[in-house]
Amino acid sequence: MSELSVRYEETDLLDEEAMKEIVKKYWHVVILSPQSGEDEKDDMKTALELLRLRDLRARHGLRFNITASMEKGRNQQLVVSDDHTDFVAASNLSALFLAQMAENPQLHPMFSELLSNEGNEILLMKAKQ
Repeated sequence: MSELSVRYEETDLLDEEAMKEIVKKYWHVVILSPQSGEDEKDDMKTALELLRLRDLRARHGLRFNITASMEKGRNQQLVVSDDHTDFVAASNLSALFLAQMAENPQLHPMFSELLSNEGNEILLMKAKQ
């Protein structure tokens, strides 16, 4: 099993050079919702950060995936992309993944496979009646 490491870095999201230096170092970026209690406002902040990172990635030819956590499930539809390099989840789903990883680190390979933009996928379909 490969070793998993998590690093926290804080920077001014409006400073493009600082952001570019951070994303050059990592293959995956996670945006966590601010959770100030104002769900719509928090989601708009997350959406803006996601759009900034996508723009930075496209303009500079960088390769990294983005996972973002949003409070309201309906707001996720506003930032869905067709290139399948990003994963946007309701914050309760993010919390569940993190809790599972903390309790069962051996699940890391499974979550990596299921949540990556390559490899296997799960399709949910309505059951026939």
